[in-house]
Amino acid sequence: MRENPYSGKEAAQLAYAGDNFIRYSGEALDVAKREVFAWEAGERGNSSAHFQANPTQTALMYGEFKQKKDTLQDSRKQAVLSKYGGEEHLQAPPRELLQQVEHYVEYSRTGKVVSGAEKPAVGTRFKEDVHPLNHSTVYGSWWSDGKWGYKCCQQFPRNAYCTAGALDK
Repeated sequence: MRENPYSGKEAAQLAYAGDNFIRYSGEALDVAKREVFAWEAGERGNSSAHFQANPTQTALMYGEFKQKKDTLQDSRKQAVLSKYGGEEHLQAPPRELLQQVEHYVEYSRTGKVVSGAEKPAVGTRFKEDVHPLNHSTVYGSWWSDGKWGYKCCQQFPRNAYCTAGALDK
């Protein structure tokens, strides 16, 4: 049985997680890389690199190979950067800039929005939240006897000065 029979549970709670669990944990990947290194070294003519016959020697050779490979990559990188520049582009951008937003907008040939974008609120030619003549409400906020007026002072004339303070006294 190679698959996990308890795939719905967490790995820490399982007594048995299948045969493949061992293949991808611990040093299994590193051992596989060393074995591939020994095969490739044998193909190149290095007969002393045998994974099963000389595992310690193969591990040491693999360590040297990785170290030389890393230094070679670093020297190539530095050579390219010294020749062409661009060190500022090696820094990763902040994670805030990498966030994805699903905002799809479709445009016509003339450049007008066809679909996708919200249309902006239509502005009016009238000023909003302006209460003239000391009123605290707008005209038409009070209805009585078939007439509209101001709710704050309960007056019907549109040009009447607010007397709400006089009503409170």
